[in-house]
Amino acid sequence: MRPTKRARSEEPESTSLPPKRQKACNSSVESDSSSPAQYYDSLSKIWLTKDALRELNRRNKKRGEELQREPEPPLPLSIRSYLPLDASRLSRNGGPDLCDLTGDNRQRHLKEDTGQRSKTPRTTTYTKTVSTEVYNRNFDQRMIDNMIYPADFFFPDGEEPPKPRNWEELRLMLMAPRPSLSLANFPEKDFKDFRRTNSRATSESTVKETVVPLIRGPLGNDYTSANVPFNNLKSLMTGPNHTAMPDLYYGAWPSQLNKVVREELSSFVVPSTADDRPCSPNFFLKVKGKHGSQEISERQA
Repeated sequence: MRPTKRARSEEPESTSLPPKRQKACNSSVESDSSSPAQYYDSLSKIWLTKDALRELNRRNKKRGEELQREPEPPLPLSIRSYLPLDASRLSRNGGPDLCDLTGDNRQRHLKEDTGQRSKTPRTTTYTKTVSTEVYNRNFDQRMIDNMIYPADFFFPDGEEPPKPRNWEELRLMLMAPRPSLSLANFPEKDFKDFRRTNSRATSESTVKETVVPLIRGPLGNDYTSANVPFNNLKSLMTGPNHTAMPDLYYGAWPSQLNKVVREELSSFVVPSTADDRPCSPNFFLKVKGKHGSQEISERQA
């Protein structure tokens, strides 16, 4: 249950506490679509992806409109001095020498940029898929630029990034056997049922509805939430923020955290602007169906 806030008259006069965060105006939740120019300008290397091509087309179109608004340069006096009679005489002799105009592609580029190459406009329809557009090779590049390295990453000299300082502790935790997977708690029949359910779950939504509950088991006192945008966390990378939205995550009850800590460290421990969601998340899950992209799942991880 959400704790009741104190009235203003009961608050202490000390100004040491920071002001309450603004839900509607959070600078750390800027989306990529709102500032594509800043996003691509921040990359050390831009990969040829569909969204990168759309950004290039947007810039070319903008440049074409700027060129279209620029006044045309005046004609040289040598051209303006020609009379119709002179033009007729020149045409009989093959026309004027146009060597000086060779390579002047300004008008051709202008027509291409403004889409005037054909009398019939070509309409291109894009089907926007968030996963494929956001979690592409440019996302990989942005993580590397911010020293967040994907699995099996090697530097140009062949060296690997340093391992976490608690690597041995993590390794021992992963090696520990799980009692829930013992034959006493998970007999062969249950495993067969799980395999059958998993084989029939072809789509991502079916995996979340049928397979994930079997893996998760009874909730007990655990506090979880699903499909919640992490729009309150401070970005780990420079530039526009990629707002993560795990299919399932575990965290602490808001009442378990001290209110002062919750407010002062809001952008680090409170993932959502909805105050009643789990905070201090410590486990995240993102699933894919049988036809999901392995590359995207690795980048999301």
